[in-house]
Amino acid sequence: LSGRWMLPDRALSSGWPMQAAEEAHVRNAAAVGSQRGAAKVPAVRRRSIRTLLSATSLLLLVQVVAVGAFGIQRLSDVNRVSEEIRERWLQDTRLLGDLNNYMSDDRTGEGTYLLSGTALELAASEKEIAALDATVARVQRDYEALPHDPAEQRLYDAFAQQWADYKHLAQNVLSLS
Repeated sequence: LSGRWMLPDRALSSGWPMQAAEEAHVRNAAAVGSQRGAAKVPAVRRRSIRTLLSATSLLLLVQVVAVGAFGIQRLSDVNRVSEEIRERWLQDTRLLGDLNNYMSDDRTGEGTYLLSGTALELAASEKEIAALDATVARVQRDYEALPHDPAEQRLYDAFAQQWADYKHLAQNVLSLS
């Protein structure tokens, strides 16, 4: 067979009469028409445009859902890390800043006590020192209640011991004045 109309090769080469060629053309056209549904046409050509658009839309929807799920998972990771920062590191920093301020105020109160000239000033300074000591102790308890790394805990324990030693020495100095 050759050509689009599937004429027998011998019809082209043997010089059949024109009538035979026309009959073959009619037969071939009928055969092509009857085989059109049975012919192997690529799958894309057999699908309607509606089916193709629906499949494309569905694929796009699946991709959007997948990207959304991935984004939500990544946001949950960011939320977990930011929660750790908020609950641990920022709270530690806030408490250490408060502890620094209250200890500084406590030492200022001790200096004011040492410089006081009247009994009224001494009593006010003693009251201020007692209130600041209580506040420092409360902030230390709050800080100790938070979880810490072993290295951070060792540093804090050394600091707490030095503060206790300082307060003992300061109490001796205040009692001598």
